[in-house]
Amino acid sequence: DSNVGTLIKYFGSAQAMAHAHLLAIIKEDEALWTEAKRTHANSAEAELLAWLHSVELHAQDPFSAPVQLSRASASLYYHKMTPMQEPLKAWRLKERFRIRALCKSAEFDEPDRLADKIWLLVEGARNERMTFDYDGPRLRLVEGAKDLIAAHRERKLMGSPLN
Repeated sequence: DSNVGTLIKYFGSAQAMAHAHLLAIIKEDEALWTEAKRTHANSAEAELLAWLHSVELHAQDPFSAPVQLSRASASLYYHKMTPMQEPLKAWRLKERFRIRALCKSAEFDEPDRLADKIWLLVEGARNERMTFDYDGPRLRLVEGAKDLIAAHRERKLMGSPLN
């Protein structure tokens, strides 16, 4: 059997193999959320920070599941017809909604806005790895998120200017 023959035998096509790999790394990424919830089930803020710590750690490895998923999602954005687009879109939405749910549960001011800001930090940390050739901004993900959380906690205490 050649490499191509083996691929066809087990997956049917290269696209099917890529799809199977994508589903496997989504499952691997899901474990990060599961662990954060398991270890901090009684505090939404602690759960969010635990997940962010895991993202910061994994963002240092360009081959980690979260980094691969983020890059695949960006790469496949214009290929709407690929069957891989749907699981990626579902993964991204689920992640954003989880962040938003934790922000709401922690009762931060403007939880939707905070969730969007945190999600942008996360995506930046995941994709920055190949941009800079030094230990750059990705190592400040948790620090940046804590600053945002503090700002959204202070607004709640002081009263939001948007109210």
